[in-house]
Amino acid sequence: MQRKAVVLLSGGVHSSLCLHLARSQGYMPYALSLDIPKRSFQLESAQQVAQEVVVAEHQVVAMNENSLSESKELTYYSSLLSFAVNWAQTLSAQDIFIGIHPGEAHSLEFMMEWLQSYQELVNLTATTGIRIQTPLLFMSDKKRAQTAKQFDLTLPMSIQPKKKKFMERIFS
Repeated sequence: MQRKAVVLLSGGVHSSLCLHLARSQGYMPYALSLDIPKRSFQLESAQQVAQEVVVAEHQVVAMNENSLSESKELTYYSSLLSFAVNWAQTLSAQDIFIGIHPGEAHSLEFMMEWLQSYQELVNLTATTGIRIQTPLLFMSDKKRAQTAKQFDLTLPMSIQPKKKKFMERIFS
């Protein structure tokens, strides 16, 4: 019998890569996505990827525009993980895959602390043992790109520092 895993699937390339990795490691993936009105394009992408990879089930949690702060990436992940933990317990799945990685918004150290804290919360509150897996967390940009290529995925180019400052000025 295949091990079950809940995979957080935003529809972006990194979560799609995470779904492919879970499947390639022998898991039967159950995809979980959020339906956020301003991000309907991501849900369409998530649904397509879920069909292509052949997930056991794809759950979509409907959110209203005010449910999540779009500026807080970890708020988004915290919300999604809370749904994932509940669903994993229902499925008797022992693993949750999330495609987070260090980037311009958060350092590796910050993400590791956040994940450790969240895992401790899961350990205290879940009725079954659930492990949060982050296969992309320690991959270099080059390794993520090479791994994505194995599954015919193309990762987005990272924003150069000068462009990042320019974008911050425009959107702040």
